[in-house]
Amino acid sequence: MLILFFTACQDFAEPPPPIGGSLSVLTYNVHGLPSLVTGDNTNQRIATIGPLLNDFDVIGLQEVFNNTHHDTLVAKSTHATHLAFSDKKFGRPSSSGLSIFSGAKLVAHHHEHYEHCYGTLSNSSDCMAAKGFQIARLELSPTVTIDVLNTHMDAGSALKDQQARETQIEQMITTVTTWSANQPMILMGDLNLHPEVPTQQKSILRLMKALNLQDSCEQTGCTETKHIDRILYRSSPKLQLSVQQWKNEPAFFDTKGAPMSDHPALSARFSWQKTPEE
Repeated sequence: MLILFFTACQDFAEPPPPIGGSLSVLTYNVHGLPSLVTGDNTNQRIATIGPLLNDFDVIGLQEVFNNTHHDTLVAKSTHATHLAFSDKKFGRPSSSGLSIFSGAKLVAHHHEHYEHCYGTLSNSSDCMAAKGFQIARLELSPTVTIDVLNTHMDAGSALKDQQARETQIEQMITTVTTWSANQPMILMGDLNLHPEVPTQQKSILRLMKALNLQDSCEQTGCTETKHIDRILYRSSPKLQLSVQQWKNEPAFFDTKGAPMSDHPALSARFSWQKTPEE
């Protein structure tokens, strides 16, 4: 009887947690400004975008400034995690506009406002929003987590815009170095850094070098290298990330063939593998 009982227990034992898998990631600036600014029906666009997000495991959204828009996207979502960085700061009328959606369980999170910006009613009006970055620590399996950072940096081409972006990069580097130490990471969002501008390309490279990041577009040999929206990534001693595909998603267009935002929806597909323990 003892042998039979042991066998039965073995039959019903829980399978070991997965040590590898795939992860589809999307970064998308949804152009969630009022219709008077966008020149179209923002509410309708957001409602149309919502169901399209369900095709991806992890999504970083920018310019979801309106809480109603965030609620609309959540209502149409099949994801388990909806993390909005909706806090306002410095007396600014708008929040950061950042949201992370994911099918994975949220283990921990951090969000932080940028301390510097440039332009209130000029130079892209960056100081109207409390821009910053958010980090979500997501559980890929019971023994594997990954940090996902979503951001929207200062826009504009003036010298003070570039200086603001430099301080924002430094702020990200400082926080990630401590909060995400030894963690695998996907850093995505609207960086507002144009690689064809030498000073801005230098900033991109500084961010990547400081945080040991690679560019998913470059690593897959994509030809669309001038986007300011980026998906960057790094592995860790415990988890190997490999990018399999980078794509400018064709689904985010309306029935007339017009894009649903003034930014493209960019995706990357990764494979992940837990490093064997010694």
